[in-house]
This record gives sequence, structure tokens and C-alpha cells, in this order.
Amino acid sequence: MRRVRRNSPDARLDMTPLLDVVFLLLTFFIVWLVGMVPAKYWSVRLPTLSGADEDAPPRRTVTVALNATGAISVDENPVELDALIGLLRERLDASPGSSIVLAIDDDCPSGDLLRVMNELRGAGLGDLGLLGRLEGAP
Repeated sequence: MRRVRRNSPDARLDMTPLLDVVFLLLTFFIVWLVGMVPAKYWSVRLPTLSGADEDAPPRRTVTVALNATGAISVDENPVELDALIGLLRERLDASPGSSIVLAIDDDCPSGDLLRVMNELRGAGLGDLGLLGRLEGAP
């Protein structure tokens, strides 16, 4: 039997470029997923709630936020109390089945909250939800 002598080493498959491509794809999809989540920020420090043990089921909502100075905003757009009802009716008509959620700052004066709730109840929009932060959540 004759032996063949090879001068070149055996062929090898280098995995480094494959790993680079996998990590590039992973990074792309993570950035893409983060962009898919709508981020809404209010200038409101929400009160901590200890009585709730689970999150509410997801629904379409119109958020009315009251900050510490008593300023009102609807879905991050500042609005005056006089125009609040008209704007809410437009939003609810445009998105049937939506509900109104109040996001009230911890330091919001109670008089401002009562004025907003009185306006909403007077216009027949008294079915409200309150937004809070679970105890122990950031």
C-alpha cells in the first residue's frame, strides 16, 4: 500500500465570521423589537398601588394626565380644561371601545383632580380608570 504525503494541512471551517453574522442579526432584531414597543412618557410621578396583584388586560385607552402643577394633557398633548371634553369625545369617536384612564401625579392638588373629574362626569364620561405603579416596580 502506498502512502500519499500531503504538504498542506487539512481544510478547516472557520466559525468566527459565522458567529459575527449571528450576533449582528441578534442585535438587529433586538433593536427592531425595542422600536416596535410604543413608549409613552408623562411628566407625572404615579402613586404606588399595593392593592393590585396583576396588570389590567390590554385595551385601547385615551390617557388624561395631570401633573404636579395641575396642567392637563391628553395622550401627551397639553390641553385646557375647557377644551378637554371636546377632545376626549373626538378621540373616543375615532377609536370606538376605548376607555379613559387618568394618570395623576402624586403631588397633584386634589382640587385640580376634582375639577377634571367633575367635568368628565358632567359630560357623561364618568367611566374612568386610574393609572398607578405597582408597589416595588421602578
